[in-house]
Amino acid sequence: MNDFRAVVQTHLEKNRLIPDASLPLIIGLSGGADSVALLHVLVDLGYTCRPAHCNFQLRGEESERDEQFAMARAHALGLPIETIRFDTSQYAREHKLSIEMAARELRYRWFEELRLQHRAAHIAVGHHADDNIETVLLNLIRGTGLKGLTGMQAANGYVIRPLLGVNRQDILEYLQQERLPFIEDSSNAASDYTRNKIRNRLIPMIQTINPSFTDGFRDTIQHLNSSYVFQQKKVAEIKSLVADFNHETCYISITKFLEAGGDEFILYELLNEFNFNKTHVKKIFASIGGISGKQFYSPTHSLLKDRDLLHIRPLHTPDSNRLPRISCRCFVPDKDFSVSTDPWVAHLDGGMIQHPIKIRLWKTGDYFYPLGLNRKKKISDLLIDLKIDRNKKQSIYVVTTHTGTTETIVWVPGIRIDHRFRVTDTTSEIAEIRLLR
Repeated sequence: MNDFRAVVQTHLEKNRLIPDASLPLIIGLSGGADSVALLHVLVDLGYTCRPAHCNFQLRGEESERDEQFAMARAHALGLPIETIRFDTSQYAREHKLSIEMAARELRYRWFEELRLQHRAAHIAVGHHADDNIETVLLNLIRGTGLKGLTGMQAANGYVIRPLLGVNRQDILEYLQQERLPFIEDSSNAASDYTRNKIRNRLIPMIQTINPSFTDGFRDTIQHLNSSYVFQQKKVAEIKSLVADFNHETCYISITKFLEAGGDEFILYELLNEFNFNKTHVKKIFASIGGISGKQFYSPTHSLLKDRDLLHIRPLHTPDSNRLPRISCRCFVPDKDFSVSTDPWVAHLDGGMIQHPIKIRLWKTGDYFYPLGLNRKKKISDLLIDLKIDRNKKQSIYVVTTHTGTTETIVWVPGIRIDHRFRVTDTTSEIAEIRLLR
């Protein structure tokens, strides 16, 4: 392929894969056709390359052969090479992973270490257009959404794929034209792995029906990518209309969600970032028109259906061993004194306060005399009256003093002080308590 370099360069420029050509690149070099073509074309295009070879010790003498070949290729170009050996089988057993996934984790983790060590701009790997087709078919077989049908991206963080614009045949023609040797991994010819079955059996069978399948499917993947970008823009628009973020908490208005044409698919896109899967979302969507109080849990978040809101928050709960701090000072009020309206400051009758003052999480059975209501009321009942949602209830604190030997609640920060400890015309000393947030 005479214009192989030009196609690769165009792909690099179109996707802005290497904006700073002065920085080195880590090149994954297995010794196979794809990685050899990748290394040589990037060197030809003037980039500073540092090849890196992983020996996964899975194929006996072949693994040793691959390592020696990769070292020879690098040395032929006058380049230093990084090599490493992994006990991939042991790693897979210890982490309960497939061999494929174990090798992938080990490879990319080491590549990232090298990138940082050598202050490299990116990690370049040899995936090409046919690999992308295999990935999309694999996702389709397993079941996926639109994102899974967009395939591999030209850039994913620091990992770039300069050869996504060419296919396997283009690569082989380039290697032949440049008289560049490469090695064959015998495991690629076997159909032990699902990807190999797709490559060696499924795609050839499809090509008997449509000989132009791979070219057409490459265009289809591009169309799907454009559709996904458009879809994400629309989801972002809906999200801005219906979701309100407050620190770690998210509130989704059910009314606004439905008015915006929200359906189960849109809800999944909104909740996926909180690790709710499709099964969760199906149940949540079914509950939208139901009664309040239903809760759902992802591995990291809880979701409460509370009246017209879906309330999402992290699963961590307040740690009773790491309570917020409070400060207290006592002073004689002057004629200009007025009680603070700050919900995190309480002005109380200092003459009635016994030290030490303490703070803790509220618990079932707690009661006090809410300001304006000179009678006992359970805090649980007050929280219901104030329509405090179930998640926020977990973070309600109480400040206590002692009346004799009895613990007495004087303030529920952010909500109300106790009526009995309010400042009156006869108060001679003020106790000012602040919750230090």
